[in-house]
Amino acid sequence: MKWLAVLFLILIACAQRPVEQKEIPASQELAKEEAVGLSDAAKLGKPIKCTSEHEGQATTIYMKGSQMRMDTMPADAHGIYTSDVMYTWKGSEGMMIKMDEMKKLAAEHGESFTPPSQEEIVAKAEQENAKCESFDVPESMFVPPDNVKFEDFGELMKQIEATTKNLQK
Repeated sequence: MKWLAVLFLILIACAQRPVEQKEIPASQELAKEEAVGLSDAAKLGKPIKCTSEHEGQATTIYMKGSQMRMDTMPADAHGIYTSDVMYTWKGSEGMMIKMDEMKKLAAEHGESFTPPSQEEIVAKAEQENAKCESFDVPESMFVPPDNVKFEDFGELMKQIEATTKNLQK
């Protein structure tokens, strides 16, 4: 279960806020999709795939609009972030938390939860020598698997808080 908490924190650090779709004036419209640079693609919310390798672990991040998926192998650790929910899992065990709960938990600790944008994730990935490219990312990439049992991290935190209050009485 410890690895789930670590993966969950990594995914939180990598999460992004929804990307606004920006209109390109017809005079600036590009003839080919390949002509769009990664920075422009990120600004426009275009689908992107970034891959990197560190200490024998290959990580692939898929981004499309306000959604992100991260797969790490051979650790077989995964995460999905949408504007509503964040999921992390390994094997058949996982955790999920609603973004509203995440913001509430941060506020209770005197902090604000503002995940980085897709542009910031791409810039950071490129600094760490990740290879990013435009990629056709299907919506199915952002659906958690049916064979994984997800524990609600927000509910778990509420239970821990209630137990702690009861112990202090």
